[in-house]
Amino acid sequence: MNHSAPSQPLRIAFVGLGRRGLANMRRHLVIEQATIAVLCDSSAAALGNAEDAIPESYPSPLLYHSWQEMLADRPAIDLVYVSTDWASHAPIAIASMEAGYNVAVEVPAVIDAASGERLIDTVRQTGRFFTMVENCCYDPFHLSTLALVEAGLLGQITHCEGAYIHDLRSELRSGTWHGVMADRSQANPYPTHGLGPICQILAATGSGDRLKSVVSVSPVGPAGPNSSLITTGEGRTILLQYDVVTPRPYSRLQTVCGTRGYLSKYPVPMAMLDGMAEPLTGEALDDLFGRYRHPLLDRYEPDGKRLGVPNMMNYIMDRRLIDLICSGSQPDITVEDAVEWSSLSWLTRESQASGQVVEIPL
Repeated sequence: MNHSAPSQPLRIAFVGLGRRGLANMRRHLVIEQATIAVLCDSSAAALGNAEDAIPESYPSPLLYHSWQEMLADRPAIDLVYVSTDWASHAPIAIASMEAGYNVAVEVPAVIDAASGERLIDTVRQTGRFFTMVENCCYDPFHLSTLALVEAGLLGQITHCEGAYIHDLRSELRSGTWHGVMADRSQANPYPTHGLGPICQILAATGSGDRLKSVVSVSPVGPAGPNSSLITTGEGRTILLQYDVVTPRPYSRLQTVCGTRGYLSKYPVPMAMLDGMAEPLTGEALDDLFGRYRHPLLDRYEPDGKRLGVPNMMNYIMDRRLIDLICSGSQPDITVEDAVEWSSLSWLTRESQASGQVVEIPL
């Protein structure tokens, strides 16, 4: 795939400026390698809020009330960053790539198989850069886990656990996209935060292992909690959980079990390796991670600390995305990854409805 090298700084069009989209846009105000070139939202109020967030000293971005209007006008931009409702992620991404633009979309990338197939076809046909901005794949704890896995400290990986556990009961009642999709799904409509890092860990083993099948169950009640057991082609197991309707404390689990070691982030970050009498926590765990630094941490964490960013994984993700596009490199999260990880949103629903194991297409 060939990507044209955009001018610096990277000119970004932010499409969708609700709570998440506005936060995505605001993060880029402190990134000198990017400029906010376009703001787009069908809501005049959302567009106004975003425009008000731009400092007076900042170059004024172009404003559009629809993404169709934006694409028809063909503004000089290098990336379309999509943070709209979930169902429109794929249509906007496809149209933007067909118009010649690189694209990044919020999670999940797609909500049905047909959109996934068309998205993959469009990336292959247009040759544009496409990625799903799954920030949990840039969590420093996850990157440190990857470094330990790649160094062989955990031995052979046998089982992983990931989740999105977040008390969103008040949000679900307010009619948000997440609430609407959770109510429709009755399974796991939001799988990528837990699953994406696990799939990267599987890839880091160098085995080429992929997801094979899933069985998904929930107790009676709206929107979960949901537990899904995934089996890989090589026989590894993955527990994927989703719970936004109970008072459970926030957790993504981030658990990795190997023949020589164990790591988990929630509720307390810890590691247990062969030969240890007790798990490492606190400074002892930090010391271990300090000896096995992931290259992305060395590259971006110092700047993030200098800028005082409130969320390091978002900063690493943003900077990495910009650098990949500017260098004409392949995305860390490919369109095939994005569709596969997102597919659990409908495959868990199919499994739950049928009570059967469902195959995960490769």
